[in-house]
Amino acid sequence: MRSKTSLKAFGTKVQENLQDRQAAAETEETPFDKSALMAKWNAYVKNLEKEHPSLYSVLSNANPELNENYAVSLKVPNRFAGGDLLSGNNEKNLLDYLRSELKNSAIHFIIHVDESMEPSKAIYTPLEKFQEMQRNNPEIKNFRDSLNLDLEL
Repeated sequence: MRSKTSLKAFGTKVQENLQDRQAAAETEETPFDKSALMAKWNAYVKNLEKEHPSLYSVLSNANPELNENYAVSLKVPNRFAGGDLLSGNNEKNLLDYLRSELKNSAIHFIIHVDESMEPSKAIYTPLEKFQEMQRNNPEIKNFRDSLNLDLEL
């Protein structure tokens, strides 16, 4: 006697197996430490350098910290940098990458705005350059005075 199995029933069984495997993958929680996180983080960030320089800058300075329950704390200098990280698919792409590479679907971000991280003011004029050099080496003013040099403004 032959068994009668329809293609429809076979397709349903395959679909159920696929859903079971996806659910198992979604709840994967392989433990990892900060060094593993940083290795994957740096590899991801390095690939952003040429195509997404602003996101590269934000992520390379974010100083990720691993907390309980696989929360990754990120510090950004202002709300605009945080917005850059959260815009489009940036956050999703990074989370998907880390979850896949570290085999842990519980990874999530906590983003903190830290105004003290604001980059220093850019130096443009000769006077600003001299003032910056003078801050780093106070003797430079005495050197300038001894040679009777004047800044061209």
